[in-house]
Amino acid sequence: MDVNLIIMGAIAVLLIVWIFGLIRKIGGCLIHLLLIAAGAILIFAIYTGRLTIPL
Repeated sequence: MDVNLIIMGAIAVLLIVWIFGLIRKIGGCLIHLLLIAAGAILIFAIYTGRLTIPL
């Protein structure tokens, strides 16, 4: 398996858990929404191969 796919999967799971925690606690702050969007863009960039993590 590709290492980037493993890393992307782990980041995606952590982000999903974190997002659900934020929704339950805060209910949506602008800064948190921006962080979630940045995380989603990062995952998309890794998934499409535009960003590779050198290991």
